[in-house]
Amino acid sequence: MEDGYFVRLFTVLIITLLLHCLFISSTAVSGTNITTDQSALLSLKFHVSSDPTGALRNWTVSSPVCTWAGITCGARHRRVTALNISNMGLAGAIPPELGNLSFLASIDLRNNSFAGTLPEYLSRLRRLKFIRLSYNTFAGEVPPWFAFLPQLQLLSLKNNSFTNTNSFFDSVANESKLETLDMSFNSLQGRIPSSVANMSNLETLILSNNLLHGVIPQSIGNLRNLNWLNIEGNGLTGSIPSSLFNVSTLELVSFTQNSLSGSLPDDMCIGVPFLQGVYLSFNEIHGNIPSSISSCTQLQTLSLSNNKFSGAIPREIGSLEMLQILYLGFNELTGEIPSEIGKLQNLGFLAMENNFLRGPIPFGIFNMSFLQRLSLAQNELDGPIAEEIGNLTMLTELYLGHNNFTGAIPRGLGKLALEALDLGTNRLTGNIHSDIFNISTLILISLTSNSFSGKLPANVGEFLPNLAQLFIGQNNLEGVLPSSILNSSQLMVLDLSGNNFNGPIPNSIGNLQLLQVLNLETNSFTSESASSDLSFIASLTNSRYLTELAVSYNPLNGVLPSSVGNLSSSLQTIYASDCKIKGGIPVEIGNLSGLVSLYFYGNDLTGFIPTPLHDLQSLQRLSLGNNRLIGSIPNDLCTLNNLGALYLNENQLTGQIPECLGNVSTLRSIHLYSNNLSSVIPNSIWNLQDLLELDISSNSFTGSLSPQIGNLKAATFIDLSMNRFSNGIPTTFGGLQKVTNLSLAYNNFQGPIPDSMGTMLSLV
Repeated sequence: MEDGYFVRLFTVLIITLLLHCLFISSTAVSGTNITTDQSALLSLKFHVSSDPTGALRNWTVSSPVCTWAGITCGARHRRVTALNISNMGLAGAIPPELGNLSFLASIDLRNNSFAGTLPEYLSRLRRLKFIRLSYNTFAGEVPPWFAFLPQLQLLSLKNNSFTNTNSFFDSVANESKLETLDMSFNSLQGRIPSSVANMSNLETLILSNNLLHGVIPQSIGNLRNLNWLNIEGNGLTGSIPSSLFNVSTLELVSFTQNSLSGSLPDDMCIGVPFLQGVYLSFNEIHGNIPSSISSCTQLQTLSLSNNKFSGAIPREIGSLEMLQILYLGFNELTGEIPSEIGKLQNLGFLAMENNFLRGPIPFGIFNMSFLQRLSLAQNELDGPIAEEIGNLTMLTELYLGHNNFTGAIPRGLGKLALEALDLGTNRLTGNIHSDIFNISTLILISLTSNSFSGKLPANVGEFLPNLAQLFIGQNNLEGVLPSSILNSSQLMVLDLSGNNFNGPIPNSIGNLQLLQVLNLETNSFTSESASSDLSFIASLTNSRYLTELAVSYNPLNGVLPSSVGNLSSSLQTIYASDCKIKGGIPVEIGNLSGLVSLYFYGNDLTGFIPTPLHDLQSLQRLSLGNNRLIGSIPNDLCTLNNLGALYLNENQLTGQIPECLGNVSTLRSIHLYSNNLSSVIPNSIWNLQDLLELDISSNSFTGSLSPQIGNLKAATFIDLSMNRFSNGIPTTFGGLQKVTNLSLAYNNFQGPIPDSMGTMLSLV
């Protein structure tokens, strides 16, 4: 009995000793492993070149690893299981030692500036399930070893600089557990391989905004668990694989901004009952919109704009009761807008612009209580705009321009909190009532090119604190410009052109300090000043963002003040033709260094062409024709290296054409006719091989025409008539094959007409 007792006691002692040794061993191993994790993370910190917020300051040997910022350890083994240092502004590289974090299941480095390639040693992280590396600058090939991580479920590489995926896709095994793959916004090149179908558990595939090309493989339809497919913003061609529409789990498909062609399958919605979003805009897809679209009963977004769809809009589209966004613009759709579209009571955005739709707006549209944006512009719609449009209480954007709508502006619009109102280029008539100008939320008003008449309401700008753009040109409006318009302090574009407005341009126009475009052309505006100066010019010097000033075809009857040189440095265009402007051109105009176009045609300008024009180095078009300018053509014009069109015709200029003008290789049009110019044509002019128009008629040029005139191969219009050219007509005229108009009349040419001119087949 004692023997048995000692045996049992000995056994207990042995077991206790073994357990004690095992505990010590386990503790030792555990200590070694957490030290390994510590070393790996300290190596990462060492490779961080920038830590602007000190996010890793507690990554030191003096504190436990599991308390470090961004570190999560497992409760059982106390090993690092998650590394999350996202959104910390870090920069640097990833060291291979990070592959020693053998218990790591999740790594999140999003929104930093890590760069370089990913070391292959990371393939040892066999427990990794989640990899989030988006919004960094990693580069090179997508590592194929990602495919060998047996537990990987999510891989996000969005917004980096990866270039190739073929090795990765080819390495993916059928047993891959990958569910989410996002490689959007990289520089991926090549084709989408058919091996993409190997990721049989894939639910989300995002390859958008890369440089992929070629066709979408039919095998993509084998991804039977796919919910989201986004490959927009690439260069894909060919048709959309029909197999895709048999993936019953599909909820979203986006191929926007590719070069896809072909047509949509007639049964496209039969096999995808859960489809919620279809984004196919900006492709070259043609054919009809399938009537089976009605089977996509869960559809919330249908975006087919900017394609080549034709035919009628199917009436079945009215069955999509869940639809919130419908974009059909910029296609070739015809017929009337089906009345059934009025059944889409959840619709928030409806855009059908730039088609060939005709007929009235279906009455049911005016009952869409959630509609925020309605765009039917650039069609052939007609009839009046119903007063019931005022029922659209959520509407903020209304675009009905470029149609054939008739009648008056419905007063119901005044009930809405619109931000954009475009009724331009229709056949609307009547007065513009004050209700429109009481919509304080308006940012854009376009009523241009209609037949509105009467005067503008006195309150036109009084209640429009947000108005940025006002287009009411090309109507029959009259009267003076209401001073209240100057209360719209946010106004950037004011277009009143092509009306019958009269009275002075107010000197306070410069109160519109944000003004960028002022177009008052073709009215009867005058200057407000009692002196001869155009005083509104001085006021406009307060508009420091002004880029375009257009006052042509008004009886301004004044002198350009020197303050014209103080206008905005951003000014690119001055249109001031046929304004009865008199006096000289101020030399200060040379201060407008950003000027691209300068038009003073058809005025009563006198004096010399100011030499400071040479400071206008951006100038492309200079039109000073039909004035009373005197003196010679200044050599300073030869320094305008961007000049494309030069109009100095119908003045009293004398002397010769500057030799250096032939060095301005950008010139396309030269019009010097009806002056008092003389001497011979400098040979340099014939070196302008891109010149399209040359008119030097009605001057006193002499001498022979150089055979080099045959160098003007691009010319379409040449008029040398009414000069004193002599001797023979050069045979090289025959080489000017693009000339449609040629006049050599009223000169002193001698000899026969060259036979070569018979080959100028473009002449009319």
